[in-house]
Amino acid sequence: VAAWDAMRSHLSAHGQAHLLAPMPPPEAEASYLAQLQSLDLPRLRAMFEASTGAQPAAGDVAPFTDVTRASDLPEGGAAERREGLRLIAEGRVAALLLAGGSGSRLGFDAPKGCFNLGMPSGKTLFQYHAEKVIAVRRLAASHASLPLSAVSLPLLVMTSPANDAATRAFFAAHSNFGLPPDQLVFFPQGMLPAFDAKGRLLRSSASELCLSPNGNGGVYLSLHESGLLDQLHARGVTSVFQFGVDNVLCHVADPVFVGFCAASGAECGVKTIAKEHAHEKVGVLALVDARPSVLEYSEISTEMAEATRTQSGVTSSIPKIEQAPGSNREPTPLPNQELPPLPNQEPPLPNREPPLLYGDAHICVNWFTLAFLRRFAAFAGGAGAPDRNGTPEQNSALGQNSALGQTVLPLHVARKKVSCLDAETGELVMAAEVEVPNALKLEMFIFDTFPHARKLVALQVPRDDEFAPVKNAPGSGTDCPESARAALSHLCIRRLKAAGGSVIGAGSVTAAGKAVTTAGAVTGAGAAAAQSDHSEPLLEVSPLVSYAGEGLEARVKGRQFALPAYIDVE
Repeated sequence: VAAWDAMRSHLSAHGQAHLLAPMPPPEAEASYLAQLQSLDLPRLRAMFEASTGAQPAAGDVAPFTDVTRASDLPEGGAAERREGLRLIAEGRVAALLLAGGSGSRLGFDAPKGCFNLGMPSGKTLFQYHAEKVIAVRRLAASHASLPLSAVSLPLLVMTSPANDAATRAFFAAHSNFGLPPDQLVFFPQGMLPAFDAKGRLLRSSASELCLSPNGNGGVYLSLHESGLLDQLHARGVTSVFQFGVDNVLCHVADPVFVGFCAASGAECGVKTIAKEHAHEKVGVLALVDARPSVLEYSEISTEMAEATRTQSGVTSSIPKIEQAPGSNREPTPLPNQELPPLPNQEPPLPNREPPLLYGDAHICVNWFTLAFLRRFAAFAGGAGAPDRNGTPEQNSALGQNSALGQTVLPLHVARKKVSCLDAETGELVMAAEVEVPNALKLEMFIFDTFPHARKLVALQVPRDDEFAPVKNAPGSGTDCPESARAALSHLCIRRLKAAGGSVIGAGSVTAAGKAVTTAGAVTGAGAAAAQSDHSEPLLEVSPLVSYAGEGLEARVKGRQFALPAYIDVE
């Protein structure tokens, strides 16, 4: 009774008395009291006011120019690829998969990574990503003349508390898709409470606070609090390749990108794609107060969005890569050993000409040195760090709180419809009954660490080769399963043709059932039964056959494949 009396007084003093009306059921009293005792109410109030109050001006905005087109890398990036494979072979690289999202927008009641894309193989997003990790390990082992068992490329999977158990169970049910158990790590991201418009905390029931994941920017604190940063350091890892679960075309642990970033002396590296048009709703790279940042489409004016390099007088030449300011280490020299070149693939559609001044879209594929991540984690631990949204003292006031997963990163507000107890009446209100969003969720974004980097470089890659997110429900038209399937199939067809193969439509295939035209290539009705029911016949090449087009000639040169087809390992 004394504990509840003290809690009632504490909540009232901070405008949160509604959290005890109604009281939790007797069997849940102890757990609910523990939840309430974990709250830092003054800090939560400060977080709410900082994120919903008047925001400071963005500062002086200028184009970010340290962007290299992948197509402009000498010899197709052969030197960068060798360097990346060398680092992977030496165990210097880890892959970080952000997989905390659910499949609710897809109409799918499971972790998004469990979603079957509907390709001829019937693979899920998780399987595609895991097999690419295996494929890169094989390439690195071959490059270094090492057995595969000697190459370590850890895959770190950030889940959410809501999907952690299901994600672990899914990997276990599929034997981790062939990944070594000692190179696969799961860890959950942090959670933050939701607020109403008046700053009152919401409850999902009389005994549960309404919590939601703290955004992809929560990964930094989660890596720190889980001990993974120290574990990676102990293993000799020096950089981390980060990517999101929904991009089926992601070149996981891309050795070209890894080598490019490492050789540049940067602390952060970013993959970008050219915007499709001036008003595409994507975040873009820019300089804000001379620091690299990502600006949301709503943060730039129409004039800025439509400005081109020729109009502004800015040249589109590629800047020289220089050593990071303040860095004491020289850029890693690139080895001279030659690798078999990739086949000459058909070029993607040309970029918009002239290029947009703010035209490099961020696709949540990033690279970080481990030293940068550890340094930022130290900032998040309470030391405070300069940030364009506040002074060190202001940021320190929003510092680390293990129970809430909060760091020095700025907070972004997402207004959502949620099922919760009404703060006035205590009655349950269902999200479907709400006409306007009734909850404010606070999130951190992964790109908000970019201003803290001593040097950041960007590599612009072809959209058609590397970006096909699965975000929206089937039939949405964009960023949906249909568009991702088409993008993956078109990429496989380009690679197959570049390797000397050819394809024919499904119309010439009889209904004789499963047909195999070459070892491991399933075509015709067998493959059609595996792929989803839609008009365009698909081609799929397993990542275990070819990571990025290499090695395909021996399998496909001079051969014709009837679609749909799936080229699997022999």
